[in-house]
Amino acid sequence: MEKSNTNYVAQFDDPTLVDADGHFSEVQELTREDGDYSWTLLSTIMIFHDAGAGIFELNLNQDKDVVITDFTPSNVDPKQNREVRYLVEWCFEHGWNCPTPHKDVVKDHYNFWRFYWENGLIQSPYFDNRLGK
Repeated sequence: MEKSNTNYVAQFDDPTLVDADGHFSEVQELTREDGDYSWTLLSTIMIFHDAGAGIFELNLNQDKDVVITDFTPSNVDPKQNREVRYLVEWCFEHGWNCPTPHKDVVKDHYNFWRFYWENGLIQSPYFDNRLGK
């Protein structure tokens, strides 16, 4: 996938996400074949691009929610970081909801995540409750 003149490669470690090529509808189909109607996938996604690589730990569930439980960015300057924007685009293109960083992740990199929340790229109940919607 190419975005903003940057080539991205995303790799997941969860076999269901790999088999479904990340598409929510296909993940849902695969989990239902196994008899699971309530599920959460835990996956690491590594996003490689020409300026570096970032690593997300994600919880993805049957409600289309994507929770970021850990994040190692290629660049801690949110204006320069490319992985969060790519993840947001990936979520929408593959049928998932807007990603939400877990409150512990937000607390670890408060200003980083606040930038994305203020610009409407992520959801965050943590910021909603403290700073208003």
